Amino acid sequence: MDLIYANEHREELGVITRYDYDLAYGRDENDFELTVQLNDDYRLDYQWYVYIPNTEYGGIIDKKNVSLNAKEIVYKGRTWHGILAHKIIQPEVGYDYYTVVNDDSRLAVKEVIEYLGLDDLFEVVLDNDIDDVVKINYQFERYTDVYTGLRKMLLSGSNPQKMRFLYDGYKVKIVIENVVDYSLNEEWDSSQLSFNVEKDTRPVNHLICLGQGDLNER
Repeated sequence: MDLIYANEHREELGVITRYDYDLAYGRDENDFELTVQLNDDYRLDYQWYVYIPNTEYGGIIDKKNVSLNAKEIVYKGRTWHGILAHKIIQPEVGYDYYTVVNDDSRLAVKEVIEYLGLDDLFEVVLDNDIDDVVKINYQFERYTDVYTGLRKMLLSGSNPQKMRFLYDGYKVKIVIENVVDYSLNEEWDSSQLSFNVEKDTRPVNHLICLGQGDLNER
């Protein structure tokens, strides 16, 4: 897949055709490493963007490391998830917590994105077809990061939801989707799983606790 690179204004500059691109997503890791050959004519800079169009694979460059021995350049940065994870939700002045109340979870996410001034890069998709419109009445933890806060907010609704990211070359589209439990699907094939189960029939069922004193006086 072609990897696009763009400058700090998100103006497309070219395509990287030979690369190693490693991305990590989750609660603790939302970053990437991009490795290109030193003799290739790719010279990216800090705050530039790299992405695969119309996928969630992309982010912003924060670091670069040049290795003359390996003859390669390694660029490191935050994924779209990581950009949100590095932004903190602060309560409004005079309030102890930041709270969102909205009849539509998509509008609730949009409200948070705009409140934090992230709408220049992120845009919530409002015309996607979801089964049920989920109402939100959520109080964020004090000084939580945006990525964690939004994930918890969407899971708190009557119908748990999640975010999916797509970059179209202009903005990162945030698509809100219902969480699907595939184990409830009649066509789900449990034979595809492989695991070991261990059962312990003698767990700890009581404790001996000692008080003050020495030996028999304890």
